[in-house]
Amino acid sequence: MADTPTAARRALLLAALAPAFACAPRARPVTAPISVPGIRAVDVAASRDVAFDSVVRQLARADIVFFGEQHDDPETHRVEFGLLDAIGRAGRPVILSLEMFERDVQSVLDDYLAGRIAEADLLARARPWDRYVTDYRPMVELARARGWPVVASNVPRTMAAAVGRKGLAALDTLNATERSWAARENLCPDDAYRRRFLATMRGHSAGGAA
Repeated sequence: MADTPTAARRALLLAALAPAFACAPRARPVTAPISVPGIRAVDVAASRDVAFDSVVRQLARADIVFFGEQHDDPETHRVEFGLLDAIGRAGRPVILSLEMFERDVQSVLDDYLAGRIAEADLLARARPWDRYVTDYRPMVELARARGWPVVASNVPRTMAAAVGRKGLAALDTLNATERSWAARENLCPDDAYRRRFLATMRGHSAGGAA
């Protein structure tokens, strides 16, 4: 929840999503209503409970906020929508970045947000995760209603699979367009963080594509 000090703070980037707190939404089509009584917000570093409004104020001052989530927990998604809604109401411009869309479908997502295609076209062409309608649609619709950009931030699955089989050398076989869908720089030191990350991912539930 720490601030990220920079010379220019223009938009708050909210990157792929997480549980924390609840509030009542006031937005157009919402699939998952906020209904999570008894939620506690905890500042882990300080070992104390914190008020929801205080959390929102802290996050709204940051340039980038990363959320982590339990993909298959419906309550998580109801709570994270509430947090997204509240941060947006704090007055900062917001960019929503979702790993639930792959980078090669950004133009499809842009067309939907701009009203150039119907939601049925988005669902048919953007390869959304299996639980998109119940878990992630509310946030996309909130962004659409408020005019926020939504960034498709995940590497295409086929490219990730190729790297899994062949290592980072697989990226050298891509054309310029395909290469732009992967990170410009890949740092993979064999350190304690990497080992913890791999152990976590082995027990992590993937979202899956529709």
